[in-house]
Amino acid sequence: MNRLILILVAFALVVAACSGAAEGSSDSGTVGAAPEESAAPDFTLALEPSGEFVLSQEVKPVYMIFWAEW
Repeated sequence: MNRLILILVAFALVVAACSGAAEGSSDSGTVGAAPEESAAPDFTLALEPSGEFVLSQEVKPVYMIFWAEW
């Protein structure tokens, strides 16, 4: 009986801790959304054979992949 009470109290503490963390969260509810103030600075890249890419002129999200070969 004492073991069951201990398990129920531990479970209640875990649930309370998890719900408290969710309430204090500043997330807007969307996964992967970046805050407005962390927007990338505007830049321009020259494209081959002619033209240029300007980040501020893009309408859709831009995904950039950086890699290095050692």
